[in-house]
Amino acid sequence: MSETTSATMAGAARQPDAARRRATQRKLLAIVNMVSWGLFWAFGYLALTAAPEATSEILTAMGFAFVGLVSGTWCYLILKREIG
Repeated sequence: MSETTSATMAGAARQPDAARRRATQRKLLAIVNMVSWGLFWAFGYLALTAAPEATSEILTAMGFAFVGLVSGTWCYLILKREIG
């Protein structure tokens, strides 16, 4: 058997493993995406409904909401690029 044939066979054997790894990464990104958007909406609501005098509470909630917004958008864009 030539080296080219054995290299092709080895590449074909690795293909299902790579596909399985990509599928697992997509599932993890989807879970992180949902948690991030939940974080955004929950803390965004807390920031909007907090008493005007509680500035530290508002700023903390806004910070967590911003983290949720950024990570949710990032995960969505990665998933959109991967899935098409």
